[in-house]
Amino acid sequence: MGTKVTVEDYKGWLRLRWSYLGKRPTLSLGWKDSLPARAMAKKKASEIEGDLITGNYDPTLKKYRTLKTPKSDLTVVALIEQFSTSKTQLAVTTKSKYVSLRVKAKEFFKEGRVLIDIDKAQSFKRWLSESLSPVTQVQHIGLMKACWDWGIKQGLVMDNPWGEVLREIKVPPKQKPRPFTHEEIKAILRQGCFILNGSPRIPVEDARCGLKAIDNPREFRLLEIAYTH
Repeated sequence: MGTKVTVEDYKGWLRLRWSYLGKRPTLSLGWKDSLPARAMAKKKASEIEGDLITGNYDPTLKKYRTLKTPKSDLTVVALIEQFSTSKTQLAVTTKSKYVSLRVKAKEFFKEGRVLIDIDKAQSFKRWLSESLSPVTQVQHIGLMKACWDWGIKQGLVMDNPWGEVLREIKVPPKQKPRPFTHEEIKAILRQGCFILNGSPRIPVEDARCGLKAIDNPREFRLLEIAYTH
């Protein structure tokens, strides 16, 4: 009888397969394929192989379904803190983003563990959307994804639910600056409220008339043509 237990990737999820009395039992581990998950799966495979050899094999598989995940007592907030601490050189603005994320995570997850699924991750995203703009949501969820990616490499978490959540956030495109209206152009030309300021020649704001500065060379060229003709 063969005793080899193999680790397989089935649609992105790990499972074990082996032979026993002419059958091919499988054991789904409930983990997405990753290096830390494969290391744990190989340990479980070795355990089953040993039982097959010694006659201690459990054909109901109950014995093998209790698999402790690495760092299962680690909290979400603690993982964020470890991740931010690993970043030795951060700009002030970046540090503030980590602090903001930690505050939000503490408020939502409290002492919750890092073993969260896609549903819990989406709940966090929906909760953030109640108070934050889409751009800030992307920043927070993007940091969560980076944090979990780092955690996987450190063997602290098994998989990362944040990538899918990040893709769900839709950021509206930036609106283009409103061009000058014909009335504004006429007012500028009538009052002479623009001066040439180097190359490209850009009119700047004049306090006397309170008109906005022109920062678009094309708009300036239109004004220049209108002024000289």
